[in-house]
Amino acid sequence: QECQRRQQKVKAQEVADCSFRPNINTRHQRKQKLSATERLYMMGKDRMKEREETRQQYENWKVWSQCTFQPETNAEINRALQTKAKYNQPSQTSRGATEPVDDTRECTFQPVVNALPREFMS
Repeated sequence: QECQRRQQKVKAQEVADCSFRPNINTRHQRKQKLSATERLYMMGKDRMKEREETRQQYENWKVWSQCTFQPETNAEINRALQTKAKYNQPSQTSRGATEPVDDTRECTFQPVVNALPREFMS
């Protein structure tokens, strides 16, 4: 017994003298809590999901690759068709507005215009 105590004391002294303390990855410890069969089952489930997504993408590509018609659209006409008719809106005079509304306050564009030649002026 005395011998065992001495050995334990010597081991404790050796451990106390060690300055290195390893940092253990806690994420790794959590993963090891699953058994091998559970871990493999989860991996298989993930792979099946990836395969299904890939198959779905392939099916979509197959369908869309057969659609060859691509109409040429005019963006200006599309915007014009989306505007509301002004005749449906009440006019300013019917609202009783006496002051003209200055809609140009928000306009920031100021074009640079060339001077007209004298030949064009009357």
